[in-house]
Formats: sequence, structure tokens, C-alpha cells
Amino acid sequence: RRVYGAGVNVDARSRVGQMLSLVADALSEPWNVAEVLSAAFDASGAQGVLLDNLCALTGTYRAAAAKSAVTLLDIGTAGTALPVGRRARVTGTSTIFETTALATIAAASSWVAATPYAEGAIVTSGGGLWRAVAAGTSGATAPTGAGPTHNDGTVTWAYQGAGTAFALAAALATVTGPLQGFAGSITTIETPVAGWAAVTNPLDAVPGRNLETDAELSARRALEIAGIGSSPLDAVRAEVSAVAGVSNVIV
Repeated sequence: RRVYGAGVNVDARSRVGQMLSLVADALSEPWNVAEVLSAAFDASGAQGVLLDNLCALTGTYRAAAAKSAVTLLDIGTAGTALPVGRRARVTGTSTIFETTALATIAAASSWVAATPYAEGAIVTSGGGLWRAVAAGTSGATAPTGAGPTHNDGTVTWAYQGAGTAFALAAALATVTGPLQGFAGSITTIETPVAGWAAVTNPLDAVPGRNLETDAELSARRALEIAGIGSSPLDAVRAEVSAVAGVSNVIV
């Protein structure tokens, strides 16, 4: 413009513009590299492995991706072995869980009147399996029918399915991420085994997570550094956020 005047056409499609782009592109590369290197010293600007390295200096490490976890209740014939890798799906979805340990189906204990039962206890009664969802002492009326629940003395039972033998097996989702598996939703057997008749999940799956993003990692680093204090609001927020199960904090 100094040579040809302010009105010269420098559009990228013009001849002058194309000549300028040859020089500009070459100059932009070292500038971009310099910008990345400069940002590597600033947690609010660093990205990827550079941010990982910066956060590691203060003991903060990127949270890896994790799979959702659940405990499957497998119903079937006593003595049936379920090898590692048996799969069950959340019915109506593509979410699949895979067992991580060998499990063997065994006969359930029969319900007994006037007996203390802890939460989570599983018994057989009336040809079905029942799980105690509220601890207490059984009364005189055994749980029967198809549920979904039965009040028995001070025990509350939840119907799990038809059968008299079961196994509990730990399982993980086949892919990482916060996949949902609400209680009673994992009911489709994907890898059948002779003697394995049905499957369910008494409790919700514990959701996994995706790989922590740069923004999440940078924010967590700032929170953890603030947690070194003992009384400022940021320190209180950091300490409460570190408690297992806490997902959101307002101080």
C-alpha cells in the first residue's frame, strides 16, 4: 500500500494478495510456535501435553478417561460358571457392560421368618429372588409374587427375578465415558451361557468419565492450589470439592 497506494487490491484472490500470502504464511509459522511456547508457562493458555507438564509442577495430573462400573446379578442354574468377559446390555440402548471376574451361580438362602437381614441381602422365596433394600427383621409373611416390592416385618424386599440361584459379578462398560445403567435396566444378555437365564443390576451403575479437558484440568489445578489455605473461600471450596461423591459446591 505504501508503494501502490491505499486502494490496492490485497484480497486473497488477487495477484498482490497471493504474493503477500507466500510471505505471510512463512512468517506465521514461527510466530505460532512462539505463541505456543509462551503459553506453555501460563496455565490459562497452555494446551495438551504442555498443560500436563505445567500442572505436574504443582502435583495436578490430568484425570484419565474411565469406564462406568456396575454389579450384575446373574440368575440361573446353580453351579453355572460365568467366565470373564460375559456381556449384558442396557435394554433398548447400545450400552454394554462386561464382567471382569469369574462368577459361579450358587443357590440362594431361603427366606426365614423373624430373622435380621442387612441391606443388600438376597434370598429366595416363592420361586423368586428378593433383595433387601431396607434392613430390618423379617415378619411372618414371606415375599411372593412378582413384586416390585414387599414389606416384611421391618424389611423391605425388592423383586429381582424368577429363580432360586444367583451370582454377583463386577462389570465395566466396554467403552469409557459417563454411560448410564440405572437400577434394573441391564436386562439383556449379549453373550449367552448355558445355565445363565437372566440378568439385572440391583443398583445404578457408577458413571465413568471422559478424558479431562484442558479447561477442566486448568480449573482443577487452580482449585487444588487454593486448597492449600485453611480459611479463605477458595480453600473451603477446594476441600469440600475433594470429598468423594461431591459434584458441585457453592460457598
